[in-house]
Amino acid sequence: PGGYIRKHGLEPDLFVLGKPIAGGVPASVWGMSEDVAIRYADYISTKEPGYSGMGTTLSANPLQFAAMRATLEDVMTEENYNHMDHLARRLDAGLTAVIDRYRLPWHVARVGARVEFICAPGPLRNGGEAETAHAPELEAAIHVALVNRGVLIAPFHN
Repeated sequence: PGGYIRKHGLEPDLFVLGKPIAGGVPASVWGMSEDVAIRYADYISTKEPGYSGMGTTLSANPLQFAAMRATLEDVMTEENYNHMDHLARRLDAGLTAVIDRYRLPWHVARVGARVEFICAPGPLRNGGEAETAHAPELEAAIHVALVNRGVLIAPFHN
């Protein structure tokens, strides 16, 4: 609980959490520092009553609230975070071992429980490097090869 912000002792001016906060149901929560909140209140006071600046998809309904509550109470627990972190470390180590064994010019990127391998040397430091690293043909071939072996992975993100 507390995620990346708590783990790294960050104090952001703004934060936004999307679908994971409701277990995949379209929803979001956001927060801000006191300084930003004061400036936001000044801004919003110039708008028509009822103005939110966002669409209705994220404007809350009973399903979203129920999903958020269940996610926060039953999924985002210390025990589950510890389990996910253990599995992520294991996956990271396994992927790194294969990359090293075959001397591939690839690397593994991990943030918390999110682990992915990137078909380029790394780490990537900016969007330009990520765009250059994108290898659609290779990534498609990897997906097909894995699906043919019964393994489904998330899309490549660079």
